[in-house]
Amino acid sequence: QWIVDLPSVSGWPAFYQAPQFDKSWITTDTIVKRAQNTDGLVWWGSWINEDNYAPFDIMPFVEGLDSPEDPNALLAEATTLLLGLELDSSSMDQLKLVLLSGQQGDYIWTDAWNAYQADPSESNRSVLDNRLKPTFQTILQLGEAQLM
Repeated sequence: QWIVDLPSVSGWPAFYQAPQFDKSWITTDTIVKRAQNTDGLVWWGSWINEDNYAPFDIMPFVEGLDSPEDPNALLAEATTLLLGLELDSSSMDQLKLVLLSGQQGDYIWTDAWNAYQADPSESNRSVLDNRLKPTFQTILQLGEAQLM
């Protein structure tokens, strides 16, 4: 490659251009590392540097949503904000199963949310955290999250 003898006005073609174009960053190695990073963020937080730790607290985000007591509205708004798109009904059903811990009635989440709002004790908070963290872990591991 000669510096003054470019093959075109845009330079040399990228080595990764065909057939993957800009998707070569998604590999079996990087996808696992991305999952580990988001899992760590959701469950524990992040170290900014050796001295500064930023814990992850999902509750302010969820409390800022329009209808956090409604599991359908919560998931729809959260996924739209985090992923920039609306998920299909199959994906939303999967997320709802995670949020409801495999149970069927929406009231499971609504009752837990209302109990926390009435009494923000550590035990009520723990019930919500134990449902929200796996849900957000799942959201951040969706294929749609990998292409943002």
